[in-house]
Amino acid sequence: MATFGELHDQLMDLETAAVMKERVASSTRKGYESRNVAFMIWLFDNEQYHNLLEPHIFSEMVEAENKDCNTLTKKHTHSKKRFFLRAVCRLALTSMNPGVLTTIPIKLDILSFTIFTRFLSTFKKTVTKDDSATIRLSPSSYDAACSALSHLFTESGISKESNESTKELWTKLSAYKKGTRRLGVKEKDNLGLSTDEGKKPLPFSAYKYLAKVLFESSKAEHVAAHTFLIIEWNLISRAEFVVNSKIDSIWCHGDAILFDIGKTKTDQEGTKNIDHPWHVYANNECAYICPVLALARHLITYPKILAGNCPLFKGSGQYMHYNHILNEIVSSNEHRKKIVALGMPPQHFGTHSIRKGAVTHISTSTGTTSSPPIASICLRAN
Repeated sequence: MATFGELHDQLMDLETAAVMKERVASSTRKGYESRNVAFMIWLFDNEQYHNLLEPHIFSEMVEAENKDCNTLTKKHTHSKKRFFLRAVCRLALTSMNPGVLTTIPIKLDILSFTIFTRFLSTFKKTVTKDDSATIRLSPSSYDAACSALSHLFTESGISKESNESTKELWTKLSAYKKGTRRLGVKEKDNLGLSTDEGKKPLPFSAYKYLAKVLFESSKAEHVAAHTFLIIEWNLISRAEFVVNSKIDSIWCHGDAILFDIGKTKTDQEGTKNIDHPWHVYANNECAYICPVLALARHLITYPKILAGNCPLFKGSGQYMHYNHILNEIVSSNEHRKKIVALGMPPQHFGTHSIRKGAVTHISTSTGTTSSPPIASICLRAN
């Protein structure tokens, strides 16, 4: 039986582990895990690379694969989600003990540049207008996979310069990413596709139309989605901040609603804006884009929020929820043509379009002879 001193030491070790884990944001860590799970499954699906998987973890993956093969959907067809296999991979990645090789799912010390780039070569998609043609995914997909692998090296405690194989891997990857950027552009040029990356800015006219559709809807979830849209546009904030904002961080002063920004992507400690809340003002010319009215309708619809000590948008997975609602409207038969006519192709719309649209609007289309200084815009959109 452990003594009091030993238990105390174990608690301190657990606290240290929790502190170390916080160096990476939970959303970022989740992204790394999903990409490393994909890499593990690719190694598992290719027999010649089974030697790269830790033997006992490989055995667990085989058992999980058998369970998945015997899992049927509601339509009595075999499930393709590979739920059990992914669960085993995630558990292996989250249970690593740095320095203990048997807990590290992938034998990183023998992973070569050739093998990893063969995995990256699978990052392709079918062209919508030509089913027989495939193009490479966006450069961000390759960057994300490489960042996830780098994170795995860090978490495992294995140096990127532990041997010649790992040195070559990390030396050549930067050149590979540069090459895939250029090749991706060439592929799109040859097929007559746009070379633009990421989501397009939401034009102000399309923003007003989308806000009006949500404002006039009788659905309660559209009230919350309307508030989300209006707040993200006016704060020029990342969608993650908006859905995670707390009601206790919002208050009124004079004719403005004030938002305590707290921690952001560029300020993980939440100290840069501690004395500078973001001000949002009413729009008394257009009701459906008025932030004060949007917030008031939201609080009337969900009055329990006023009790405090809770998020402004209650529930889990709110980012995906509102993203789905907005995309559903933009892509619907009822609104698609109008949204396209206003300059927002549905396939290029995402929650980030709102933020980009707000920045574009205030920097180029405010109707004044001079827009706000770029420094002020950048500070607002940090």
